Amino acid sequence: HNFFSMELQRFKRLFFLIYTVSILCIMSLMTGLYLNMNSSDEEAAKLKIAMDDVGNIQNLNIDIRGIESGQRGYVIAGKKDFLDQYYKGLNGIKNDTLFLNKKYDDTYLKGQKDSLIYFLKEKINLSSNMIIIRDRFGEDSADAFIAGKRGLKVMFRINDIISDFTDSELKKVNEYSNSYNTLASNRRTYYILFSILIFILSGMTLFLVNKGFLRQKQRQEQLQLNSALLE
Repeated sequence: HNFFSMELQRFKRLFFLIYTVSILCIMSLMTGLYLNMNSSDEEAAKLKIAMDDVGNIQNLNIDIRGIESGQRGYVIAGKKDFLDQYYKGLNGIKNDTLFLNKKYDDTYLKGQKDSLIYFLKEKINLSSNMIIIRDRFGEDSADAFIAGKRGLKVMFRINDIISDFTDSELKKVNEYSNSYNTLASNRRTYYILFSILIFILSGMTLFLVNKGFLRQKQRQEQLQLNSALLE
C-alpha cells in the first residue's frame, strides 16, 4: 500500500512539473508572438508610409515634367492644346508642395527640401513668363528667352534633388521590407515551436495518463492478490 502511495505521489509531482514547464513555455511563446505581431504592425505601417512617400515624389516628378513639356510644346508649336498638360502639372504641384511641407523638417533632407521648393517656384515662374512672352511677343522672343538656358538648369537641379529624395525613400522601403520579412520569418518559427510544444505536451499527457491507469490496475491486482492470500 505504501509503495503504491509513494508511486502515486511521484506520478503527481512529475505530472505537475511537466505541466508547469509546458505552461511557462507556452506563455513565453505567446508573449514572443504578441510582441512579434506588434512589431510587424509597426513595420508594415512604416513601409506603407515610405511607399506612399515614394509615390508622392514620383507624382511631383511627373507634374514638374508636365509643366515643362506643356510649356515647351506651346512655345514651339503655338498650340493651346499643350497648355492642358501645363495646367494639369501646375494643379498637381500644389498638392505635391503640401506633401513636402509636412515632411523632412527633422531629417538631413531639410536643406534639400527647402532647395527643391525654391527651385519649383522658380521653374513655375520661368514657365509662366515663357508662356506670356510667347503670347505677347511671338516665337522668336520666346526662343531667345529659352536660349538663356536658365529653365534647363533649374530642371536639372530639380531632377537631382528628386533623385536624392527617391533614393532616400527607397532605402527606407528596403529597410522596412527586410525588417517585416524577418519578423514574418520569426513568426513562422514561433508557430512551429508552438505546434511542436502542443504535440509534445499532448503525447506526454497521453503517456502519463496511460501510465497512471496501468499503475492503478497494478494496484488493484495487488490488492486482490493480498486479499486472496489473507483468505
